[in-house]
Amino acid sequence: MFFGQDYFRASVHPLVAGSFVLSIFLGYELGIYLLGAGDGLAWRTGLDAGLRLIIRQRLSPKLEWMPAGTLGLALLVYCGMHWRDRPAEFLGTWAGMIVESILLALPLLWLAHWCGSLEFSDSVRGQIGFGSHGASIVASLGAGVYEEVVFRGLLLWSLLVGGRCLGLRGWVKFLWAGGASAVLFACAHHVPPFQEPYQKTVFLFRVFAGLYFAILFWFRGLGIAAGVHACYDILASFQ
Repeated sequence: MFFGQDYFRASVHPLVAGSFVLSIFLGYELGIYLLGAGDGLAWRTGLDAGLRLIIRQRLSPKLEWMPAGTLGLALLVYCGMHWRDRPAEFLGTWAGMIVESILLALPLLWLAHWCGSLEFSDSVRGQIGFGSHGASIVASLGAGVYEEVVFRGLLLWSLLVGGRCLGLRGWVKFLWAGGASAVLFACAHHVPPFQEPYQKTVFLFRVFAGLYFAILFWFRGLGIAAGVHACYDILASFQ
């Protein structure tokens, strides 16, 4: 049953959450393959494209598979955690997670409308060549996976561990880790080689969005955080 106790327990289980994120990731890679023409780097989301460009320039183009390969392997390992107590229901839980992701993306979409972030994003997408909705959808799927795994799954978790080592507890520890990861998430959009021009209102919106995703990750796990991020980006691309 949607949004019952069993659903909330199943949706945060590593196997369900990890496979949900893995399915978004596979959809992203399939979308890039189907877009197909020219250099695939042009269709990839910023974090993925940036990592691949660095590898291409400093190592070898033959090693460009490493970001995707590492991420896919990490998600498979994550899926294997707590295998013995895995939930029996998969498809129903996934359906609920899709609905929940869309619903939780709506408040962020409203805030983006209110602060003018969507208009800024539209102009940036036009500058970097994401004119088609198909390309924007594919990039949105990638952003939901890569940015949540890196900024929430790795960075936020590391900051939480660091906060515990500093003696922080409870909400103080979360506010420290969530706030720091949110600021770094906003700053990452201005890092070369695909940096965006700085705009104060949009930067503050991204700090809030980073904190919102951190709260989702804390309470609802990696699957919902990635799903909401991808759904927000997709909905925003159609505004």
